[in-house]
Amino acid sequence: MNILIVLIVALVLLSTSISADEPPAESTENAPGSEETPPGPAEEPADRTEPTAESTESPTNETPDGPAGEPDATDDTPTEANESPAGDEGPTPEPTGTRPDFAAIQQYLVVVKDGLENASQSPGFSVSDQGHIVTVAGRLRDRASYLVSTATGQVFSASKIQADEQTGLWILQLSDSGHGLAGLPFARTALQAAAPLYAVIFDPSGSDRFTSVAGAVTQLVNTDRGQMIRHNALFNLASAGTPLLNRCYQAVGVNVLEKRGLLRREIDPIQEGSAQTLAAASLTNLLAALNLSLPVAATECLSLEEETQQQLEQARQEQAAALQREQEAAAQQAQAAAQAAQQKEEELQREKAAAEARARQAAAEKQQLEQEAQRQLEQTRQEQQAELQHQQDEAQRREAALQQEKEVAEQQAAQRQRQMLLYSAVIGGLVLLGIIVLIRRKQKRLRTTEQEKQHIAGALDQAQAELSRAAEQDRLRSSAPDVFLEGKTPQIALKIPGAALAEHAGAVVGRSPAASTFVINHEQVSRQHFRLSLRGQQVMLEDLGSTNGTSIDGVAMEAGTPTPVNDGIRLGLGDLELTLHLGR
Repeated sequence: MNILIVLIVALVLLSTSISADEPPAESTENAPGSEETPPGPAEEPADRTEPTAESTESPTNETPDGPAGEPDATDDTPTEANESPAGDEGPTPEPTGTRPDFAAIQQYLVVVKDGLENASQSPGFSVSDQGHIVTVAGRLRDRASYLVSTATGQVFSASKIQADEQTGLWILQLSDSGHGLAGLPFARTALQAAAPLYAVIFDPSGSDRFTSVAGAVTQLVNTDRGQMIRHNALFNLASAGTPLLNRCYQAVGVNVLEKRGLLRREIDPIQEGSAQTLAAASLTNLLAALNLSLPVAATECLSLEEETQQQLEQARQEQAAALQREQEAAAQQAQAAAQAAQQKEEELQREKAAAEARARQAAAEKQQLEQEAQRQLEQTRQEQQAELQHQQDEAQRREAALQQEKEVAEQQAAQRQRQMLLYSAVIGGLVLLGIIVLIRRKQKRLRTTEQEKQHIAGALDQAQAELSRAAEQDRLRSSAPDVFLEGKTPQIALKIPGAALAEHAGAVVGRSPAASTFVINHEQVSRQHFRLSLRGQQVMLEDLGSTNGTSIDGVAMEAGTPTPVNDGIRLGLGDLELTLHLGR
């Protein structure tokens, strides 16, 4: 009864505590758990990134070299337009939420040059771990190879492997496998109308060549070139080839400003205040021809509304957890009160049990006296029965002795039978063991013969590989061009046969006859100055850590980095200048 009263009091206290913690009805309208739509981008604070004049004005010397930059009379009139205009309301505010560090994006950005002197250049970005670079033709001249510089200052040689005349997109392949570049992650989902985004601005002469500018989608248009993203993140003409990024800095397209067969300028801030970018689908189709696919980001980029909804859900969960903790505390208090009542009830039960124990002891003493009298009567009866039982046991013992003698005779017969079976099993096992030994000896001889056959086949394959390598080496020697080095002051003429370039170590040129294959006796030349070698049909030049350095057409080389050379280059060995010619 006491326990029931305590439990009722605890439940009343618990319900009172929960009612006191509930918010008033008027405050539920703006509670985190309400269904009110979170504010959109237009209701965010006026923390805006205004497009600057530098990002919208094109340089005065923007005329491209060659026909690739000439304006075309073809009108880019959209076909079936998937128009979702967001209105021209001026600059779009900076996307809110956790903004990634733009420095992390710059590791994917590169600059492509088409030569060493008076080179034209265009920005681009990496789309694979295998060294595939996306850029736009723009001012780049058609060359057999290009120079690609990364954000870390490394320079690699690359060649064009795919081009799209309609969009002006180029795919380059780095020739060096040790580039360390990774593919820029692309968004899992396409942009929607009014979605915030970032464009990348390329300034070749600035201290920071790549910067970002914020904006938003104003229109999605389908054209004969693919889907175009119209937005107000204005950028300069030099940025053709840079990626367009969503609010999580995941790529969604590539900026195409000057292309063969397209309008010369895709940005007109005076008339429209917006720029156009080619969506990722066109780039996907171009890569598919090379059996490549765009890298996909590991996570999906949430919209501002989804991110706000996530935060509201987290706040609701935290509030529910706090309420749960309060309920658990009240339940603990009720449990403590119930335990106190239980202890008091247990004490009363112990006192009742002691009184009952005394009553049981008195009854036990009475029962003990009755049992003593009964025991004496039982003892007399047992003595009589014991005598009768003794006589019966004696008869049973005699019968058991006869039974035991019979069992011993049966066991002896069974033992003789088991011995016969054991002898038979031993003889059979010995015969089987002899057969197994003979079989194993025969199998060992067969394995030895098979191993000898495999050894002979391996030796034949190795000899065939050696013959193939020797034939390839002879082919390289016969097709390698001779290299001629000529100098006027002082008069120097050195011929290096093409066969020497095809050797594994190449042709080492230096001042020391003991350390170099070919000697130029001049004070500016180191003991081992440079090496000439072949990579396929391309003659490569590598500085061997010379004291005075090596330059090609006035550009200093990095020691230990093989560089392709062409006929007629100016080779500088310190102050000594030579002309390199390639011949057959």
